[in-house]
Amino acid sequence: MKVSQRNHLFGAFLIIVIIAVLCLRISVEATHYRSPDSDFYIRVAENILEGKGLRGPNTFPFDENTPEQHFAAWAPGYPILTAFVAWLTGGVSVFWASKMVNFIALIAIYFLLFKWVGSRAWFPFLYFCSFAMLEVYSYSWSEPIFLVFVLLLAYQLKNAWYERERLFFLKLTVTLSLLFFIRYAGLVYYFGVAFYAIAAFFMNRRKLSFQCIISLAICSILALGYFYYNYLQVGDYTGGERVFPDWINNLDFIGNLLHGFLNSASLARNFYLATDEYLYFALMLIQLAVIGYMITKRRLINGPLLKTNEDVYALWGTSFSYMLILLILRRLSPFDPFDYRILSPFILPFFVGLFMAILKKEAFFQKVYRPIVAFMMLCLVMNLPKVYLLEKVKALLSMIL
Repeated sequence: MKVSQRNHLFGAFLIIVIIAVLCLRISVEATHYRSPDSDFYIRVAENILEGKGLRGPNTFPFDENTPEQHFAAWAPGYPILTAFVAWLTGGVSVFWASKMVNFIALIAIYFLLFKWVGSRAWFPFLYFCSFAMLEVYSYSWSEPIFLVFVLLLAYQLKNAWYERERLFFLKLTVTLSLLFFIRYAGLVYYFGVAFYAIAAFFMNRRKLSFQCIISLAICSILALGYFYYNYLQVGDYTGGERVFPDWINNLDFIGNLLHGFLNSASLARNFYLATDEYLYFALMLIQLAVIGYMITKRRLINGPLLKTNEDVYALWGTSFSYMLILLILRRLSPFDPFDYRILSPFILPFFVGLFMAILKKEAFFQKVYRPIVAFMMLCLVMNLPKVYLLEKVKALLSMIL
């Protein structure tokens, strides 16, 4: 069998196994990975299917008798996509349609990576075996489909810089608009593209800069128009006053940020350290051992790992621009803590970029990919519903014995 065929088979295997793991996790977890946000999204999708339009409850918790109004608290993209998938598939419940949107997002990311790096797309895709990505893609949240367009934006900006993207203006306008209509946080990338346009202008890439500026202008008008529509419907641009936690001092802010980074860097662990200290440290030692092995093979790389790697520049530029603006906003107006959810647009392009950097160094890649694959498979196994599976095994053994 040719190497490219093996790569394709392993890529297909990864997609199937990750989706199977997600289905198992969703089926046996007590909440089925539904948060309050998820309940709103699902109710709005049900209302769309029933012909009521983009409407949702105005309080939480809610029931069938709770008054409803125009859904403005969150962007409309995810419930619309959920309703569309439910309609397209016929008898599938809205709940499972919301999960199917996540699975479709996973597959879309794989094909984007395939377009980006070819048949070895499976290697950066390994990051979806991590705890953070498995959690994000288990919940009925807008982040999974949002992350597709985060990576797509990085891909388009990289190609445009090197003049390899046809119809860039149109594609950028669509991508930025979809980022906003899936999550209001997509506006963060408008600032990132503005910085990109300024850099292009001062590097005598005036045509590229002009395309970005016009695209930003169109997308901004669309965003402002939608906010105004929300205002006309409910008297507020985003559905009402937001509730924020108490203000924290600088030391607590830094501590919360470092805790979030530590969680993001720990690929195989459960998120809540207090419940599994020994397992956490054991997994961290294995992860550090893999990193240590990679360091011993550093001599196989000619020059810096990230030198002249345009893919990494694009992905990390997207990653760190999001993080910079998030830090500013989070400090000015405290909201969610730095967990895997809010950090996902930072950590996904960061780790995909890191995996791509390894992939581009052929001799180094050939020496280190096996332990990396083994560790990421361990991540996948450790994020199975272990207690549930052990109980099933015990029950089976008791029947046999």
